[in-house]
Amino acid sequence: MASGSRSREQRWSLAGATALVTGGSKGIGQAIVEELAGFGAHVHTCARNAAELETCRRQWEAQGLNVSVSVCDVSVVAERENLMNTVKAIFGDKLNILVNNAGQLLVKPAAECTGEDYASIMSTNVESCFHLCQLARPLLVAAAGAGSGGGWASIVNVSSLAGFVGVPGLAVYSVSKGALNQLTRSLAGEWAADGIRVNCVAPGGVKTDITKDKVIDPELVKKERLRQPMGRLGEPNEVASMVAYLCMPAASYVTGQSKYTCARNAAELEACRRKWEEKGFVVTVSVCDIAVPVDHEALLNMVKATFDGKLDILVNNAAQLFLSAAAVDDFSRAMVTNLESCFHLSQLVRPLLRNASLAGGGSVVNVSSISSYIGFPGLTVYGITKGGMNQLTRGLAAEWACDKIRVNAVAPGLVMTDMVKDVPLEAVDAELQQIPMRRTGEPVEIASMVSFLCMPAASYITGQVVTIDGGRTISA
Repeated sequence: MASGSRSREQRWSLAGATALVTGGSKGIGQAIVEELAGFGAHVHTCARNAAELETCRRQWEAQGLNVSVSVCDVSVVAERENLMNTVKAIFGDKLNILVNNAGQLLVKPAAECTGEDYASIMSTNVESCFHLCQLARPLLVAAAGAGSGGGWASIVNVSSLAGFVGVPGLAVYSVSKGALNQLTRSLAGEWAADGIRVNCVAPGGVKTDITKDKVIDPELVKKERLRQPMGRLGEPNEVASMVAYLCMPAASYVTGQSKYTCARNAAELEACRRKWEEKGFVVTVSVCDIAVPVDHEALLNMVKATFDGKLDILVNNAAQLFLSAAAVDDFSRAMVTNLESCFHLSQLVRPLLRNASLAGGGSVVNVSSISSYIGFPGLTVYGITKGGMNQLTRGLAAEWACDKIRVNAVAPGLVMTDMVKDVPLEAVDAELQQIPMRRTGEPVEIASMVSFLCMPAASYITGQVVTIDGGRTISA
C-alpha cells in the first residue's frame, strides 16, 4: 500500500506490527530489536545462547518493550522450521517484518579456508536467510493484504560493506554477503507483486562483539579507519535506525523544525505558504531562480538573516526536465539548473552547515533520479546532470565529513508530478511494466526518505545515493 494514503503518524509508526529478528541478543541485532519494539512493534527474536537471550528478555521486560524470545541456531534447517512454528503460535498467520540479522564472521586468508569453513559461513549467512524468507512468505503475504486500509510487509537483510569491497582476510565472508545482496534484489523483484518489500543494509565497521574472538591485524584496522571519512566506527543503534525506517510504511516505495524554501513562481509559492501557515507549519519563502548565480547569493543572504547564520539542512531539489535530443543551449541550461546550482549552493551554505554541525551535524540531501543509472530515450542530458549530482554527493561527503556535514542523495523512479506531465502516456505505461511494484511513486514517499536522511537517526550514513523506485533499478 502506498504511504501517501496514511497520516504522518501512521507512516512513522510500527504500532501493532509483528516482527521476527534473528540474532537479537547482542550487537546490531539487539539494537534492532529495541528500535522496532520502541516504535511499537511486538518483536520475537532468537539466538543460540539461552543465557544471553534470557538476560536480554528481562532487560526488555523491565523497559516495557514487547519482546518474546526462543533459542534457535539458524544454520540448522530443523531449528529454522521450529522457529517459524513458534512465530506462528505467537503472532497467528501474519508477520509484518522479518529481519535476517544473524550472521557469522570468518577472518582467514582465502588460501587457508577449508571446505568446512566455506560451508559453515554460507549456511549461516546465506542459506538460513533464503530458507527463513521462504518459510515466512505466507505470513508476510497475509500481513501485506490485511486490514481495510491495506496492509504491508517488509524483509530487511543485514549484509556488510564487505559485500561490495574487497577486504583482506574476509574472502569467504564477503562471498556470503555478496550473495545476500543479490538475494535481496531477486526477492524484491519477485515478491513486489505480493506487497512484500525486500531491502538490505550494509554496515561498515561497527562496534560489536562479532570480532571479539577473532584475530585481526591491527594495521588492517588502522588502515580501514583511515579510509572512513568520518574517522570512526559506527554504533549498533545507527544501523538499527535504518532497519527500522525500512520497515515503516514511510518507506513504502523503497524496495518541530523551521524550514525555508524557494521557487521561481511567486504566486504558487505564496499559495503554498498560506496552506502551510494554516497547518501550523513554520515555513518562510522567497522567490529565486536557481539557474541564476546572483539569485543564489541573494537566497543565502535571506537564509542567514532568517536562521541567524546557522543551517542544519540543505535539500537541493529544484531541477528542470528535458525530454528531447537537446540543443547546445538546452545542454548548458540543464547543467546550470540541475548540477551547477547544487554545487554552488552547497559551497555557499557550507559555513552555515558547519556552524550548525557544532551541535550535532549538518546534512545535505540532493534529489537525483534513476536516470543517473538507467538509460532512457530522450533523457540523455537529464541523465548526465543527475549522474554528475551522484558523484558530487560522494565527493562532498568524503571532503566534508571532517566538518560533521553529511551529504547524501535520493534517486526517485517515476513519480507523477507536474514535472512529468508532458511525458507521453504510452511511455508511462511502458515504464510501469518495468517496475516490480507496478505503480508510480508518490511525492510523500520520496519526502519520507529525505526526512530520514536529515535526522540524527541517520548519523552514520553519508555519501549514499538511495534509490526510491519500486524496484525499477534491480530489474533494469
